[in-house]
Amino acid sequence: MMLSNLFSFSLLLVSALHLWAIPAVAQPQDPGGRITIVPLPKEISEVNGVLQLAGMAMTVALPDSLNDRLPVLQHDAYQLHQRAVHPVNSDALITFTIDKGLTGDGYVLTIGERITINGANGDALMHGWTSLLQLIRESDGGGELPQCTIRDWPSLDYRGVLLDVAREFQSVPSVKQVIDICRWYKIKYLQLHLNDDQLFVFPTTAFPDMPTPGKNYSLAEMKELVEYARLRGVVIVPEFDAPGHTGSLRRAYPELFGAEELRMLDVANPETMEACKTLIGEMMDVFYTSPYFHIGADEVFMGEFKKRPATAKAVKAHGFDEPHDLYLNYIVEMHRYVKSRGKKTLMWESFQGNGSEKVKIPTDILVFAWETMYQRPDDLIKNGYTILNASWKPIYITPSLRWTTEQIYRWNIWRWEHFLNIAPAWEPIQFGPEDQQKVVGVQLCAWEMTEEMNIPAILPRVPPLSEHGWDPHGTRDYDAFSKRMTSTTSKLEQLLFPAEIHKAGLTYGRAHERFYNRENYFTDTLTLTISSRLPGMDIRYTTNGEVPLPNDRKWDRPLHITNTTTLRVGLYKAGQLVSYKSEVLEKRPITIHLSGAHVDPESPRDGSADFRESLRVSVKPLRAVHAIKYTWNGEKPTMASPDFKAEMTFNESGFLHIQCFDVAGYPDGSGYMYTLKKIK
Repeated sequence: MMLSNLFSFSLLLVSALHLWAIPAVAQPQDPGGRITIVPLPKEISEVNGVLQLAGMAMTVALPDSLNDRLPVLQHDAYQLHQRAVHPVNSDALITFTIDKGLTGDGYVLTIGERITINGANGDALMHGWTSLLQLIRESDGGGELPQCTIRDWPSLDYRGVLLDVAREFQSVPSVKQVIDICRWYKIKYLQLHLNDDQLFVFPTTAFPDMPTPGKNYSLAEMKELVEYARLRGVVIVPEFDAPGHTGSLRRAYPELFGAEELRMLDVANPETMEACKTLIGEMMDVFYTSPYFHIGADEVFMGEFKKRPATAKAVKAHGFDEPHDLYLNYIVEMHRYVKSRGKKTLMWESFQGNGSEKVKIPTDILVFAWETMYQRPDDLIKNGYTILNASWKPIYITPSLRWTTEQIYRWNIWRWEHFLNIAPAWEPIQFGPEDQQKVVGVQLCAWEMTEEMNIPAILPRVPPLSEHGWDPHGTRDYDAFSKRMTSTTSKLEQLLFPAEIHKAGLTYGRAHERFYNRENYFTDTLTLTISSRLPGMDIRYTTNGEVPLPNDRKWDRPLHITNTTTLRVGLYKAGQLVSYKSEVLEKRPITIHLSGAHVDPESPRDGSADFRESLRVSVKPLRAVHAIKYTWNGEKPTMASPDFKAEMTFNESGFLHIQCFDVAGYPDGSGYMYTLKKIK
């Protein structure tokens, strides 16, 4: 499920699972502000004491089943506090214990003169460890902890984030950072969108010509990501999105999957159906930790498919009524195969009712309710389906549209909203208590973004989502949450990239939650210096969009950037990549102001504007600019394009592209692209 352009509805969806049968628990009060944990634990028994960590060796006693996670503990402690973690058999500072008396992913963290973490399983113990890390407060003596007992458990098992790696390819280090964000905020499931019209990134061996050249993962990389996530308590859920969103398959094997102009898989062909099962089987083998498989099934455009004689023949052979039954049959067949492999099927909201007269969609499929265009979430429940909330607004993130941390925090998982007035959820759909038990999960979806976009966009939006998924009945206090999030974000940033990049010459200098990357705009020259917060790090970097390797350029002096650049920095120790950061530094020598645009203050969109009568576009140079050119047809401007006047008026819809040029005729900074739409 995905976005085709700014005006296509997209699919945001959610993966789903079990809702614990627990009573609502009021979140505890923390008047001292010492419990800096996100999501906030359900039960806190706080005492007045403080455990000083100065002079104490960070020794840990682990159950045998957790020994493989020792490197994670060691990495965390060093990245955050430059402390070494040593395993011991007894008299440890921190003792981890599997407690079968606890259920689900529940844990108990006790901080007294020593620290104990009891958990129902290994993942629960990692939750307790993460809470401990979030609690540590720096002090002159080397850190301190509030002495307390925390009993905690998630209300929803399915707490998810979706990462689209098939519209814009994401490097392995970048995907690992998203896993780190999920783990830090106790998000259990990371769904990877592995195919689309643009790319096929999964390393299938059954169809060797299918992976997109230069933009796919190796089998070793996929397995590495699965293991990296497992050790941190995160499960990667694979998505094979079909029969729509399959241009990459049809370009590679048109004779098997259908011609490219078909716009969907040839689900009338039995060989196509078997090939899809083969691909799903390969994915299940790699993503073995996931109890779920996502079959996609959204946004299928059947116009060309319906016209073919072969389609009519297949409809008759199956005894169906119409070609749409073949699409529904695809869902049924793939679900049957997923079940045969011992997994549960996830899919996007993409059908009406319960199917058709001849083909019924099984009610044991878990449905992500996202845009409400196909079917309202309350209707899905009436038709017998269990659902997950992936509401377009406010838990969808795209390059041009996203909502703030506060907007997500003040939302709830039984509510659907949409920014388009043609969607049923334009008028918010809010569930009452009688239907809430049928919502078994929540998922934030990040679509169509480059890896430079993803981390800054995901990082501030996962924390409020995690509070909703961990305890949907909890009381909400945004000011208190914001203070906790400030603390956890600072520590997470240290985990992700323990270095400082200092930038001189920025235009704005700070992030804006709604719009992408304005904190990295500059007008002329940007001077960068970098310093590691950890000793002994070898800093390497590239400016060509590639992940830096140990033999790439060494950062040993200030770097001067004079045009838009993709900067990727790696921190290496003993030849191993420890941390990674990727940013786009955008030269923007002018500012653009739109007058007459109709902007919904709750749903601003970067790079687009709606207007009713006319739209005035004015340009203000921030420094001397040789030439400013524009086009109205979406093509890139050249020096031969028309000059953009200081102010211009537009009366029709179009695609406005503005570009500055230097005296030699080369582009001077990034282009400015706007989709302008005249509305009634």
